[in-house]
Amino acid sequence: MSYTKIHLKLEEKNFKPAPWGAISEEQANYDRFYELMKRVGEGSNWHRRKMFNEAASINRLKELFIKPGAHLWVFRQGENDVGFCQAANVEDLSTLFNKQSGVGEIFKIGMFPEYVGKGLAAGYVSSVVWELFKEFQTIYLNTRDTNSVNSVPFYERLGFEVLNKQVCPDDYVSL
Repeated sequence: MSYTKIHLKLEEKNFKPAPWGAISEEQANYDRFYELMKRVGEGSNWHRRKMFNEAASINRLKELFIKPGAHLWVFRQGENDVGFCQAANVEDLSTLFNKQSGVGEIFKIGMFPEYVGKGLAAGYVSSVVWELFKEFQTIYLNTRDTNSVNSVPFYERLGFEVLNKQVCPDDYVSL
């Protein structure tokens, strides 16, 4: 079964922040990322995607965490972790935006299932975007139609623009 990947970008002049959420930056490392991603993504089968099951893809992900510009933020409500965001400086995105540098990618972002639908995500994403604009001029992310049906309108409310849509082949592995 195929899915549609939706590519979005945000430039600082278009940013429409929501009230900030509390975020805490942690040392970016793959093991912590995978632990958070698994907790966020069990309902959407993130753990079944090839990128988390094939050695070459896992090694590429691990490399992202050791490059300058790699970030791992944990969203907090009081003492509780409620979600996370992993972002990186991805050089191959520069050509997509016709820029030499200054493009950061929000690679994964998500709320833990028990916090979804409570109106918290916009504040956390706004906090992450604010931090990223200290380092990058443009922020890129992609989502897919198999994620929340509300993801594109959610990002558009924060000022992201849809660049394009791309139909992709199934990327799940049998577990």
